[in-house]
Amino acid sequence: MKQIKKLMVISVVFMIISSLFLLLIYLADYKGSTLNIIAAVAAGAGFWIFLISGCILFAVMNVKRKKYQKSRQNKAEADNKSLEGKSSRVPGIFRFFSNKLAAAADIFMIIFFVLIMLSLFIPTGIQNLLIAFIALFIISLQLHCVLNGVNFTYIKSIREGA
Repeated sequence: MKQIKKLMVISVVFMIISSLFLLLIYLADYKGSTLNIIAAVAAGAGFWIFLISGCILFAVMNVKRKKYQKSRQNKAEADNKSLEGKSSRVPGIFRFFSNKLAAAADIFMIIFFVLIMLSLFIPTGIQNLLIAFIALFIISLQLHCVLNGVNFTYIKSIREGA
């Protein structure tokens, strides 16, 4: 179980780092100085490398969680005990406000989505913040999916039941 939690934390950290790479866009310019070109390449490459790595780790964690859940279920059935640690069947992207942490992520996701929509209609004053709003929206969207998701729900229910 500790390995599953560790994979979840690393996966979330990678997803957050991927979004933070978007902030390099402020320095990016393929026609600018060497630093600007490096920032442009790093923004795209870093975003995708960390996002894909986080998703792969999340998939590995999901497989491990299913194996762990099945082994616990088999052991509980052999011991004629009830099994705690149920997980939802609904993917996290379709669930909202399923726990306190998820509620915070959901609220931030909605706030940053609204800020992005508003910044599209406001002249240049707030346009510089658009990239930051997009990065923060992506972070909150990823946290929304994770914290409302099956894996987090299962880990949380095991911890509460133990």
